[in-house]
Amino acid sequence: MSSGNWQQPGGAWFNSVTRQLWDHDRGQETFPHKATIVVRSTERPMCVKGHILKPPQLLMNKELSPNKGVWDIRGNSFYKGADLTCWAVINYNCGFIRDEVLR
Repeated sequence: MSSGNWQQPGGAWFNSVTRQLWDHDRGQETFPHKATIVVRSTERPMCVKGHILKPPQLLMNKELSPNKGVWDIRGNSFYKGADLTCWAVINYNCGFIRDEVLR
């Protein structure tokens, strides 16, 4: 499966995953083989009840909500600035950085 499919709108992503599962060897009982979680192929998807959490708010000179997962802070300012003595950046998007760059 392509690692970028999760960025598609919900319906397109679902259709893409469903199509890839069924296009894979239909004679095999499980897919994918190398995953730690076994996904059983069925004709109908499983329905799970749940809800979508509201995105976190960023408080600057006004409350900001993320748009497509990103806060646009241009033109905004913090109430009170502070010096940073130690900082780090964590990127949870494993498709963003190639493995060979990390080695």
